[in-house]
Amino acid sequence: MKKYSKIPFLVTLLAIPVFSTLPTNDSVVSASEISDISLEESGSFFDNLTPANVQNIKSELKENGVTEEVSQSLIDKLNNGVAFDSMLYGEEDAVTVDTIPTMTGYKITYTFTDGSITTSSTEELESVLNNTMSTFATGIKGGSTSSGTGYFNGSNREVYYTNPGVWSISFKANYSLTQGSYDKITWVGKHNITMIIAGTMNDVSLRIIRGTETFNQKAEARLSTYLTLGGGYGTMTRSVSLIVGGDAASARGNTYY
Repeated sequence: MKKYSKIPFLVTLLAIPVFSTLPTNDSVVSASEISDISLEESGSFFDNLTPANVQNIKSELKENGVTEEVSQSLIDKLNNGVAFDSMLYGEEDAVTVDTIPTMTGYKITYTFTDGSITTSSTEELESVLNNTMSTFATGIKGGSTSSGTGYFNGSNREVYYTNPGVWSISFKANYSLTQGSYDKITWVGKHNITMIIAGTMNDVSLRIIRGTETFNQKAEARLSTYLTLGGGYGTMTRSVSLIVGGDAASARGNTYY
């Protein structure tokens, strides 16, 4: 099984499939084509945490292995007008990085000083061919898959980046992994951006940066946006990339556009 270096800071993404003509390299989904962007407005990001907000945050943190004690301390930070470390910093600032094998690759959790987290994952052709295919892994999930001797195809797969309890961004994609040949991203579709507490997003862009892997660069599709948290913290640049190459696919969260 291949070994992977740390993957840049990520957060959960969800997307809704759309079927249309396949985009070529450098294709862009314009602002007019953006859909399924949701926003739960509650005034200032920190001023109006409702019981429902608190419960949603705690539930998502618990699902990702954060203890009740740490969850409460994070809620207290928000109530005091202080953002989670994971809301402000990239994965290079994480104090621990946990890599857990899955049926199709690895799940990676980045934990920051205050206990907040972000997650990502990889899928590997080697893992897919040697194990029963799973349709769920943090980072890439859902859709349909097919595999055979030396190949794996993912269709309408959901690529996501999540900051549990805070926000999530995602899009859908088709891609293929082939032994002895360059891996490809053939399609990207509708996406979803959710701010769980409150805030705004703008300048959303979904595009295929490189459709086919080359001898020195992997294929990449990216969804980018600017997120305004409120509470005096200004605007954050966040994006999630689907990286395909070397017989592996990974969801990578970024702190750049």
